[in-house]
Amino acid sequence: MLSNQTLRFLDALCQTSHEAHPEGGTLWTYLEGANQAHSKFRDPRRTPAAGPLNFEELGTWLQWARGDRGPTTDASIDMAKRLLALLREDLSPDEVLWSFEDAGSDMHANIYMARASDNRYFALERNSPLKAVVDGRVLYGVMSATCWSRPKPTRQARPSQ
Repeated sequence: MLSNQTLRFLDALCQTSHEAHPEGGTLWTYLEGANQAHSKFRDPRRTPAAGPLNFEELGTWLQWARGDRGPTTDASIDMAKRLLALLREDLSPDEVLWSFEDAGSDMHANIYMARASDNRYFALERNSPLKAVVDGRVLYGVMSATCWSRPKPTRQARPSQ
């Protein structure tokens, strides 16, 4: 389970992301599965494939989510290290994998963790804002290309009668 400290850290990153991306910022999904590390942690069907954690890539993703598309800064890499330290403190994983996809306007990143002592699987999935046009309507979402959320409708004043 994630500690309040880790949840506050993630919530602050989400808030900053939502401010930087009015169309919808980063959402985080935490997954925990009992007795599933042996089958889910090194899943060969995962796309993109997961590999060793790269703090520079995670820092780049965190920086982009906060609205800064400049070169990756040391502060962003430190933030990535802080995130992993919080996750290690909370979950005590034995192994950590990372998947990262930079599609230019969209970046997707996930951290996968396994704890051998109880075969527990953890994942922290983070997705940058997505934008799609479906049936002539612009839709925004954050989870995957098949799970879109619509923007909140704006209230319009009713015409006076």
